[in-house]
Amino acid sequence: MLAARRVGISARALPGPRQLAPKLPPYVQSLLRPPPRPTAADARLRLFLAPRPDLQPLYVVPSRFFSQPRGRNARVDANARVRDNLRLLQRTPDDADLARAIFQDIRVEGGATLTEFAATTIASALLQAGKVGESVKVLEYARGKRVRALPKVYRAVISAASEERQHAAVLRVWDALPSGHYKASPWDFATALVAAVRLRQRERVFEILDEVKASEVKVDKIYGRVVGAACQTKQHELVCEILDYMHANGVDCTSAYVRVHRLAFKSGEYDFVLQLLRLMKTHGMDPTEEYKHQIRSLHKAGLHDRLQSVFESMRKEGCVCDEEMYGTAVDSAIRVKNRDLAMSILDDMQRDAGLSKTPTAIFTRAVGVAVLTNQHQLALDVFDFMARTDIDASTAYVTATRTAFKSKQYDFVFDILQKMTENGVDASELYSHVVASFNKLEYYDQVLRAFKGMRECGYEGGKDIVTTAVHAANKTDRQGDVMTICNHDGRQYTSELVAAVRSKQKKRVFEILDEVKANEVEDDNMYGRAVGASCKTEQHELVCELLDYMHANGVDLTGAYVCAQRIALKSGKYDFALELLRLMKTHGMDPTEDYKNQIRSLHKAGLHDRVLSVFESMRKEGCVCDKDMYMTAIDSAIRVNNSELLMSILDDMKRKVGLAKTRAAVFRTAFKSKQYDFVFDILRKMTENGVDASGEYSHAVMTFNELECYDQVLCAFKGMRECGYEEGEGIVTTAVEAAIKLERHDDVMAICNHNGRQYTSALVTAVCLKQKKRVFEILDEVKANEVEDDNMYERAVGAACITKQHKLLCEILDYMHANGVDTTDAYVSARQIAFKSGENDFVLQLLRLMQTHGMDPTEQYKHQLMSLHKAGLHDRLQSIFEAMQKAGCVCDEGMYGTAVDSAIRVKNRELLMSILDDMRRNAGLSKMPSAVFRRGVGAAVWTNQPQLLFDVFDFMDHTDTATSAVYTSGIRSAFRSKQYDFVFDILRKMTENGVDASEEYSHAVMSFSKLECYDQVLRAFKGMRGLGYGQEKVLCMTALRAATKLDRHDDVIAICDGLSAALEFWERKI
Repeated sequence: MLAARRVGISARALPGPRQLAPKLPPYVQSLLRPPPRPTAADARLRLFLAPRPDLQPLYVVPSRFFSQPRGRNARVDANARVRDNLRLLQRTPDDADLARAIFQDIRVEGGATLTEFAATTIASALLQAGKVGESVKVLEYARGKRVRALPKVYRAVISAASEERQHAAVLRVWDALPSGHYKASPWDFATALVAAVRLRQRERVFEILDEVKASEVKVDKIYGRVVGAACQTKQHELVCEILDYMHANGVDCTSAYVRVHRLAFKSGEYDFVLQLLRLMKTHGMDPTEEYKHQIRSLHKAGLHDRLQSVFESMRKEGCVCDEEMYGTAVDSAIRVKNRDLAMSILDDMQRDAGLSKTPTAIFTRAVGVAVLTNQHQLALDVFDFMARTDIDASTAYVTATRTAFKSKQYDFVFDILQKMTENGVDASELYSHVVASFNKLEYYDQVLRAFKGMRECGYEGGKDIVTTAVHAANKTDRQGDVMTICNHDGRQYTSELVAAVRSKQKKRVFEILDEVKANEVEDDNMYGRAVGASCKTEQHELVCELLDYMHANGVDLTGAYVCAQRIALKSGKYDFALELLRLMKTHGMDPTEDYKNQIRSLHKAGLHDRVLSVFESMRKEGCVCDKDMYMTAIDSAIRVNNSELLMSILDDMKRKVGLAKTRAAVFRTAFKSKQYDFVFDILRKMTENGVDASGEYSHAVMTFNELECYDQVLCAFKGMRECGYEEGEGIVTTAVEAAIKLERHDDVMAICNHNGRQYTSALVTAVCLKQKKRVFEILDEVKANEVEDDNMYERAVGAACITKQHKLLCEILDYMHANGVDTTDAYVSARQIAFKSGENDFVLQLLRLMQTHGMDPTEQYKHQLMSLHKAGLHDRLQSIFEAMQKAGCVCDEGMYGTAVDSAIRVKNRELLMSILDDMRRNAGLSKMPSAVFRRGVGAAVWTNQPQLLFDVFDFMDHTDTATSAVYTSGIRSAFRSKQYDFVFDILRKMTENGVDASEEYSHAVMSFSKLECYDQVLRAFKGMRGLGYGQEKVLCMTALRAATKLDRHDDVIAICDGLSAALEFWERKI
């Protein structure tokens, strides 16, 4: 339509007057027809909107008219239409409709226009659209017209057909391959062969195999794939024919056989697998490994019948069997209950010359399987076979026994033991194992049966075995068996006795003891173990009867008593333990040590009531108590708050071991148990008995103070005073503090007793407790009593400052000033504490208060200034300095330097200049100190304040105090802080102020050279030359080196000229 508008035509013009229109070619007129409704193909063809020179028509037509291929009705030749449509197909390679249209045009024209390019393009387009069958038709048509497509098209079609399992299509493409033009790859051959196999075209398979042979391609995987496909499709005859073909043509069949074996076994074709193994032998290959693999696989799958047939075939083929194969075959033969085959395999294994020795593992395995499958006779036959052939069968017997236990075939266990004895094999260890196993299973009849068999065979059972048998006999109430088992052996009687005690057979216990006595059996541990067992089972009456029996028969009771007491204490039977101690006395034994052990154990367990009852019993029995026993009893008495018993124990101790040795321990025990009344009772008791209690009183005062029991503190202190003991400073301080906290002022005065140190302690305590009224009361009393203590006021002021009671501190200082007390140390202490705690405003207040009190605060101001400067508090320092000036204090050089430094660091120019003016007017200074200026200049450089630096230099110039040392200090500071522009500013300022800068310039040149700042070297040298300096050879050589480094040739020439002039100058001078 756009083209029509360009030439003045309307496509939808209504009938009317004739309109002028140019004559257009028919092709263009056909394009001007209204296009049909857009389709999917139109959407793809719109990719061609960008014009191309080779597709431009004669007239300019919009690109959207190319949305349809050229129809057959267009009046152009077929070749041009096919060519144009192929070009369009190149732009849309997946347009199947366009490809079909082009192919139809070619077929209509009889294939005259079919070329390699056309066939390739059409087949590729159809293949990309998923039309594999149509692609094959195109290639077949091209083959018929003797036109060949590109090789990649054939391979792509074969691959697509193979993936879609269109095997017929694969063979059609294979037939359509142009002979002599396309060289098939191994993959092509393999794909074609698989297709032929799956289509069951046997003759075609061998035709392709002949082509493979003729093409001489690599056949590593071709035959494997073909054979695998044949096996999967169950064409067993074809598999064998292919393997024969491979053998006939000298192809290695190993991998093919392996692949076929695996596939056949997976698909369950076991007969065919056996056929393949035999075929391997026919082809001259060793099938041993395949037989082994097959046997393992069948055994794993549980196909024991099949395994037997494969093993028979393996033996017939003469393959060598190893230990594993024999073991697997025997296992399978036993599992299918084929006794004859199992025994024949064992005979064959014995005769096998390939085995260095008959493997016992096979027999062990066979016996285990026979027991599991309940074939007892077969297992016994295997044992007989091993005995006949002199094979070590001990491992096999153990395995059979354990397997019988696992499978709960207990009768067969005894058959195995009997067979061992018959065959002359040592069965002692196995009998022990059987006895222990049956005991673990609680099969006591079998335990006794095994033990009797063991005895009949002459084996000596160990102690554990005998104990187990005795235990089983007791469990089954076979007393005759017990005696038979014991056989007058002390250890065995002990085991029997313990078992009878545990089973609570009292009558039986004494029968055994009588038999032991009658047979004079000796066992040191027998009675002890019997008593211990009865004590553990809480048969207390039996314990006492056993002890009486032992005492009546003259048996040593010591070990039995010790064992019984320990068990009774551990089990919490304290009454019974005490009864045992009394019984010891009845039996004529000394129970003292046992009493001690019991008291220690009860005290350790915290059973203090029990401790006291045992202790009372111990005293009643007349046992001797030592210091440890008394201390333990005292501790328990205190803990249970038994005052009467405690005092009786103390009296007893006084008579026996002496109270002085134990008072401290008793005292501390009362504190630990929080029995504070006991403390005073003990202290009183100590005093009554004439024992020194000063240490205990001191300890009581300090301990009560820690516990914040202030009433008890004062009570203890008063008792200490009444007894006339000397109290230390710490004790007095503690008592004063307690009295102040309880607000007992009379007690405070009584405690102090006109003692300076004690008044000091009371004063400090009152200050710390913030009792202002009390503070001044103490001070008045100190004044009235004329108490002297140099440190009193200082400590009071320090305590007030620490607790931040600034108002109280000032009032104390006023009080001191009013009463003529020297306040110097107090001020120093207060200032230091206030500064450390950061109370800077209060420090200033103190300094002003000093002047009010008529004192010179200059030194304190100096100390404060130095402390603030050291701490970096420059703002605070300025306020202190101004206050110092207002107070009229004399400032020295150090103060001015500190103030100037701080003013510069806080960037306060006005304050700086005022300090310098004040320093100039100060009559106390003989001259303006240059050190102050040096310090100020250095600080200005470090803080990067150039204008302030210049102001200092100007001030020095106006006051005629300028010295080169100050400038030098500024230059060095600039170098250290790496502010190199400052260096030149300072040098320029020196020149402006008329100061000789030659040395400073020389220093700058050499320093910049050392830092390798060559630009600055030349800059300094030029400035030096401009001022008439720089005649030294060293400076000229340094500048020359810098200019050379920077490749500044003009500067090199100028420096050389100057150097020659300098040399002439120095020669003339010399």
